[in-house]
Amino acid sequence: MPPLDEQRQPAPARRTRAGLEPGLELGVFRRFAVEMIAIQSEDALLWHVARNVVGRMNFSDCVVYSFDSERKVLRQAAAIGDKTPADQPDRIVNQLTIPLGQGITGTVAQSRTPLLIDDLRADPRYISDISEARSEICVPILHGNELLGVIDCEHPTPHHFGQNELEILTSVAALTAAQFKQCRILRENQSTRWQLARALELSEQAQRGQHRFLANASHELRTPLNSIIGFASLLSRPGYFAADPERGEAQAATILEAGQQLSGMVNDILELTAATSGRLLPDSESLDIVWAAEEATLKFRTSPDQPEVIIDVSGDRESMRGWFDIRHLHKILAKLTADAIASSMPGAPVTIRISRAADQIEIRVSNRGPGLTASEIETIFAPFGDEPDGTRTGPKEARLGLTLARELAQANLAELNVVSQPGIGSQFTLLLPAAMDADGSDQIRLTDQVLRRNRVKPTAAASG
Repeated sequence: MPPLDEQRQPAPARRTRAGLEPGLELGVFRRFAVEMIAIQSEDALLWHVARNVVGRMNFSDCVVYSFDSERKVLRQAAAIGDKTPADQPDRIVNQLTIPLGQGITGTVAQSRTPLLIDDLRADPRYISDISEARSEICVPILHGNELLGVIDCEHPTPHHFGQNELEILTSVAALTAAQFKQCRILRENQSTRWQLARALELSEQAQRGQHRFLANASHELRTPLNSIIGFASLLSRPGYFAADPERGEAQAATILEAGQQLSGMVNDILELTAATSGRLLPDSESLDIVWAAEEATLKFRTSPDQPEVIIDVSGDRESMRGWFDIRHLHKILAKLTADAIASSMPGAPVTIRISRAADQIEIRVSNRGPGLTASEIETIFAPFGDEPDGTRTGPKEARLGLTLARELAQANLAELNVVSQPGIGSQFTLLLPAAMDADGSDQIRLTDQVLRRNRVKPTAAASG
């Protein structure tokens, strides 16, 4: 047994931090109170605390952590000592992310209680980082009971830290928490102001777009309306029809055509409004896509005055079944075909290729014509957008048709895209869901997706 005097040896005396001058902490605190007011970023604040507060108080090795409340982890956000190379003072070597409750730092964060460890070799919670340490002091950064981060200091000598150091770091953490919260509030306010400014900008853009749409729509509606009014006024003159029946019949036919054009445009506008506002609910079903394409383009394929329209099926026709609203699909294909014809060079055919890949049906409508530039492609789906020079020989209202076609496609969980090359032509691609399950079980899944896409709560009947 060792002598009694050896058994009663006191613990090693705690060392004082080298170079500590009387009143040093008070001077650093005063400077920090003044300087922190100008700091507006959380990360900048934590670096300032590490370098200009803790560092000036001669804590030679320190890491400041920021707490991620969503992921429940601590992120090393600032450091001095071994964690920051001399040639890269803004870089943290081996930057760690510590889960809440793990290690000494995670324990302090979880308990929100400071810890002073005299000898880390006796503490199983210790996680070695860059170099081996023997003593550690760790305090939470708290705003009330809200955890914002942790200040952690280590030293290679046991019993290096004492109650004085603990009180100093606790005070630093309290000042840091107050300014950290101010930085976060400032950032959130700036984000809110940016969001409000962005919302105002989008609102103004929407208003300008609405005004432009109404102005263009009024112009487009006025054209057939003027034809109707003009020719109707001629036909209403006494004896006008009897004087030249053939002329009267031709003008009556013009009135009918203009009336149909006007009715179609009004219907498109009403349907476009319903689609863009989320009030358009498709009546989807399993369709023979090839048959639907043939029906939608029949009037173009049988008209002697129209370019040739070719339907090309790649693969087994029986597998070309898609999930779509038949009325919407007819309208989309009719709009795309009309636009392709209007954009084609005289005599050039329009090709509709239908194929299947996994769970999608692909319909490509291609034309040979002047094509579109990249800037023109960006506006091709804009309602009543400006016409690219020399790209179109048909009626201008086809542009509203493209707008409606894309909205109808999206309402049916489909995508409508375009690729084009100037001088070669354009290709519109419609990707729509394939009807995959023979037992109809995909009907419930796809119907539910359609309902969610169009912001309609599914009913018991709709959900099966």
